[in-house]
Amino acid sequence: MRISYSMIYDQSEFNINKQYETYFKLNEKVSTGKEVNRPSDDPIAMSKILGYRSTISSLEQYETNIERGSTWLRATEAALDQAEDVVESARNLAEQMSTATNQSQLDIGASQARQIAEQLLQVANSSVSGKYLFSGHKSETLPFTMDEDLNVTYHGDNNKIKYSIDETTDVAVNITGHETFMEGTNAFDVLKKFHKALSNGNYLEVGPPLEELGSAIEQIVKKWSTVGTSITRFESSAKQVEKFKFLTEDLMVDTENTDMVKRLTDLQAHQTAFNAALQSSAVITKLSLLNFI
Repeated sequence: MRISYSMIYDQSEFNINKQYETYFKLNEKVSTGKEVNRPSDDPIAMSKILGYRSTISSLEQYETNIERGSTWLRATEAALDQAEDVVESARNLAEQMSTATNQSQLDIGASQARQIAEQLLQVANSSVSGKYLFSGHKSETLPFTMDEDLNVTYHGDNNKIKYSIDETTDVAVNITGHETFMEGTNAFDVLKKFHKALSNGNYLEVGPPLEELGSAIEQIVKKWSTVGTSITRFESSAKQVEKFKFLTEDLMVDTENTDMVKRLTDLQAHQTAFNAALQSSAVITKLSLLNFI
């Protein structure tokens, strides 16, 4: 077959372009540090990388949920601890007043009982990051109000706020004010009756609140225990998510990142080949009909 000048030129151009394309891709891998920069580089690897990225994004959302949920739970735990102390102080006061001998002592006790009821109200209206802890889903609504006669009204609902901590698990992070302070033993009603008995000098009604206040404390402690269990669960989930995220990131790095030593060696070799192709082409393009006379 006769080899024409144009065929030689076209082949030379093809070789240069091929060498340049390979050199460009290697240089890109070295520059970015990534073996796969676009789907065409390796469709299968890119599919894996996109899957890893999606998984990591989900795990990061779980981390955010766990952090927010933990913050809410710890704030609730602190509020319940305060509530227990407040009701305990009422029980101590009831013990003292059960042996009071005159109305003056009872009047002082009544003033203290009112203060305790107001303290419990303040605790029950606790908030974190502008959201009320005990209002259920109505977290922007003040959960409790109290009138001058110590009548307390609940304005929240009984719904749970839940956070996803993995693909299949949603965990409630709140307990409602109604179930904590009113359901079963109504701590506010007990304090109101206690205050009324002291104010009216009704010695016979001063003692009974002792047992009811004990029940209120027990009720609060049970809720505190529930919150503590949820905190432990969130802490465990946080460790699992962190571990899984680390493993997924490691897999993605192994798939996506390039072997720098190998690619630098390849780049140097193809640079030499590219330069040789350029030199060869330069020689060919200088040929003319006079070279064959």
